[in-house]
Amino acid sequence: EIETWHWYDQMLFNEYVNTGKSIVTLATESKISRSSIFQTLKNCKQRIKNVIAEDWEDFRNQDFEKII
Repeated sequence: EIETWHWYDQMLFNEYVNTGKSIVTLATESKISRSSIFQTLKNCKQRIKNVIAEDWEDFRNQDFEKII
């Protein structure tokens, strides 16, 4: 899913997840505003949740044959 995103979203999300850096640290190092980074990460997380929501519900309901 992440590979289908705009390069900026991919870069920022991967940097956040893979390095464990805080939003403040990312903002300081990249000179991108904290609010922009926060909103981008919030949108990225929501996109992931939307993609896996149905599979997550199947997992929670132990309906494993429906999980793709």
